[in-house]
Amino acid sequence: MSHTLQAHRRDLKVNPKALRKDGKVPAIVYGPGFETIPVYVAVKDYTKAIARAGEGALFEVKIDEEESF
Repeated sequence: MSHTLQAHRRDLKVNPKALRKDGKVPAIVYGPGFETIPVYVAVKDYTKAIARAGEGALFEVKIDEEESF
């Protein structure tokens, strides 16, 4: 079963504490063959995804409906 999580690019100048206060989870997408991408995910979406898939599940991350990892 495939699990997808919607993420959005974020500005590194924004303090992660401010993002968390606004209900967003800051994260970094990284891997071989591409540069790191700072993103955030809505807490509501993240919580639902983890509840549905489980803590050890792998997710496809879609960033701003453009990129998919």
